[in-house]
Amino acid sequence: MAQPVSLQNKSTNEIRKSATGFSWTMLLWGFFPPLFRSDWKWAAIVLGVNLVSNVFIPGAVFLTGIIFGATYNKIHLNDLLNSGFVPQGDKAFVDSVYLYAGRMAPTEEQE
Repeated sequence: MAQPVSLQNKSTNEIRKSATGFSWTMLLWGFFPPLFRSDWKWAAIVLGVNLVSNVFIPGAVFLTGIIFGATYNKIHLNDLLNSGFVPQGDKAFVDSVYLYAGRMAPTEEQE
């Protein structure tokens, strides 16, 4: 089950939502979750991969749904972190978000 994460951009105070874990919405609804998250780049990538793979292997959309379901939340979270967003919550939760994203949590001096 995916764990919701709120991230805030310190310079613009914009708050965005993401998640950690498997994305069931990507499995079930394909390219729509990136559209709802205003993630235009990944919406186009997922749509393109689904269309091309379905031409060669009918029904491959389910297979690509599993692959994107397992990877998309991490990709989206890393894109937000690269854009200057930081996770909100207590230190243990923030550290777990950075660990899920494959990063080291910033120390007090780096923030």
